[in-house]
Amino acid sequence: MVKKTRQAKPNLVLRMARKERGWTQRKVAERIGAPLPLNVTRWESGLTVPSPYYIERLCELFERSPRELGLLRDDEYEPLDACSSTLTAFPPPPKLQASLPIQTSPLIGREQEVKTICALLRQPEVRLLTVTGTGGVGKTRLALHIASELQADFADGVCFISLATLSDPDLFIATLVQALGLTEVRDRSTVEHLQALLHRKHLLLLLDNFEQIVAAAPHLVEVLAVCPQLKVLVTSRCVLHVRGEYEFLLSPLALPNLTYLPTHQDLSQVAAVALFLYQMRRRMADFQLTPANAESIAEVCVRLEGLPLALELAAARSQLFSPQTLLARLGRRLPLLTGGTRDAPERQQTLRKTIDWSYHLLTARQRRLFQRMSVFVGGATLEAIEMVCGAGEKQEGQLVDAVSKLLDQSLLQVQRPEGEEPRFWMLETIREYAWECLVGSEEKETMQHAHALYYLALAEEAEPALRGPQILPWLARLEREYENLREALCWLVAQTENGLSTRTELALRLGTALEGFWIIRGHVKEERGLLEWALKRSAEGSASLRGKALLTQALLASHQGDLPTTVAACEEALTLFRELEDPLGSARSLYSLGYVAWMRGDYATARTYYEESLAISRRAQCKEAISETLLHFGSLNYLQGDARTSCSILEESLKFFRERGDRRNIASVLNMLGLVRLLQRDAQAANILQQESLAICRMLGNQRGVAHALGALGHIAARTGDLGQAYQCYEESLKIMILLGDRWMVVVFLEGLARVALVQGEATWAVYLLSAANVLRQVIGALMTPLEQVVHEHTLTRLHNLLDEHAFAAAWVQGQAMSPEQALEARRLLQA
Repeated sequence: MVKKTRQAKPNLVLRMARKERGWTQRKVAERIGAPLPLNVTRWESGLTVPSPYYIERLCELFERSPRELGLLRDDEYEPLDACSSTLTAFPPPPKLQASLPIQTSPLIGREQEVKTICALLRQPEVRLLTVTGTGGVGKTRLALHIASELQADFADGVCFISLATLSDPDLFIATLVQALGLTEVRDRSTVEHLQALLHRKHLLLLLDNFEQIVAAAPHLVEVLAVCPQLKVLVTSRCVLHVRGEYEFLLSPLALPNLTYLPTHQDLSQVAAVALFLYQMRRRMADFQLTPANAESIAEVCVRLEGLPLALELAAARSQLFSPQTLLARLGRRLPLLTGGTRDAPERQQTLRKTIDWSYHLLTARQRRLFQRMSVFVGGATLEAIEMVCGAGEKQEGQLVDAVSKLLDQSLLQVQRPEGEEPRFWMLETIREYAWECLVGSEEKETMQHAHALYYLALAEEAEPALRGPQILPWLARLEREYENLREALCWLVAQTENGLSTRTELALRLGTALEGFWIIRGHVKEERGLLEWALKRSAEGSASLRGKALLTQALLASHQGDLPTTVAACEEALTLFRELEDPLGSARSLYSLGYVAWMRGDYATARTYYEESLAISRRAQCKEAISETLLHFGSLNYLQGDARTSCSILEESLKFFRERGDRRNIASVLNMLGLVRLLQRDAQAANILQQESLAICRMLGNQRGVAHALGALGHIAARTGDLGQAYQCYEESLKIMILLGDRWMVVVFLEGLARVALVQGEATWAVYLLSAANVLRQVIGALMTPLEQVVHEHTLTRLHNLLDEHAFAAAWVQGQAMSPEQALEARRLLQA
């Protein structure tokens, strides 16, 4: 283990190594995969030390040992040698993502609020604190600052999750799981899943913009009830009204007294004025508070009620208007700020009219772009804006100028990630206003259609790239555009209710194009529902497209363990493709049916399907279909103990995938080849293959592949007598597969871990593991292969020899009542 230093002692060696290469702290963070440059800053300052994982990455980066980088000092650290071999064998357990965004501007005028809320959150009885207040009052900015202040108070840190784009309360828990960088699970409710993930975490969770999904608040209480060290800080325009909630009402910034106007120096320290001056100086660095403008500035702040967003928007006009003129223009608008309808909240009236004021300062072209841009969810690149919103812009550069104008007026925000295209987005309240403008125009459906077509084109361009060498940049791009892609699919699916067959076909095209992305990154559950909704309305459309969509549905269903739906979809697809005389579609349908037969233990039927699929693919000379069939066929031969045939088949498949640069399938073939080599008693070759497979899966973010590779490394370690590594590999792979809900692989890894426990002399625990695995085998109907049966019987015999009949029977009965998680945890209970 690596301990945190007791005193902050700067690591000058690490700092000099970085400067010798001319690298910034951001560059080092990017190269080693650290979440933030702040991590490197804290390491160099001696405030914290890297984890073993990052020590290894730093050593690789600088080509020096831990001692040479000042990362391993005898007086402050325990030796890393004992764990060094396992560091390279497999990656560290997944850590929670969703770290705090870096703030680029100071928090002004909130010192007392920060002090009060921090004190509340440090009280043991305060588990859920909701910061409420009007839109634009600065809840998010304040909460982020507080979370940053409290990071050291929580062993597992602080996680920030924005809910601004979420409007469906039913997706709240799933959104948390995804935002935390974790994987969906199919055999457990999402609430139970999150409870299990956060049960031991000493964590502050910051949930931003909760008001859109307030109906989900009871789920939050359920999670808190079983996570004793978890605290939640919520920002919302309304109270959640749940048990245990503490509310902090955030008021607008302090205002000057217009009757007794203070001196210039004192006036500049009043919170609302200080923020307004800061925003003015962002546009005009030399702006000063003077006797000539002090009264007007004070009155502007009072008229805008000290709302930070309103002050920022007003200051955006600083290059066009003097403070006196600005005040005059506000005077013509302010009567509207209190004249809203009786059923509208006052805070919405105020902020809406502030945005309305900025909107009416735009030209007709700028207004048109402003409302059109509301069609994007989560922002967009300039290319997307031009393609979707550029209709009617005859002169080159007009739209770019309009975007620049919206930026100047703070109606648009921009992010400039290093090495990526700038991304433009609206504050959520402003986007809501713009959306209302779009709905009131005649362009709403036109813009939604243009938006859907753009993201359909993006997805179809990405589809083949995900099977080639450009998979990484495309995965990153699709992940950035996930909200827009889903919005496009939702809109297209909604249009199918109107009987628009063209929209139905567009929905199916988009859904099938995103198949690979969904599978790799775990976006399966909700997307499958959308695709199936469109499929129900596609009976009279393109048969070829329907067949392709059915195969996508089958794949998604198989990943959720829904084999009946998988079979039905494959059989219908096969019928369609045969009627169309489409050999490739038929081949894919057949090997998908073969996979289901394999999962059910019907190897003879699986072989028949694979042989027919392979024959069709070879006649059509389609290397991709041939290789995919061979991958499954080789796996089947391995399961039946035919190592030589399996190896030959898999090598043929691997050759094509390497030629194509298909990393996802390369990793799958390498994993199977590693298992075959182990069957042939070549542990060294098996280890090399599994390490390569593991590295690829980690790079792609494919957790299922990571678990398969780790489980195989557990087999290898057990075979070579490295029981410590075998245990760690099996434990990690089991945790991943339990989260994914892959019950078949859970059984395999439980049984593998039982053999390790037996060799280590932990006979009772081994019986627990085997018993729990046996129950799960019966539930899913998973039959043992002949090889597995021989190993299983040998293990049982040895356990009967170690335990008397009564002890074995008692342990077996106890294991039958255990879930896989409980069986895994039982070791610690036995050792206690």
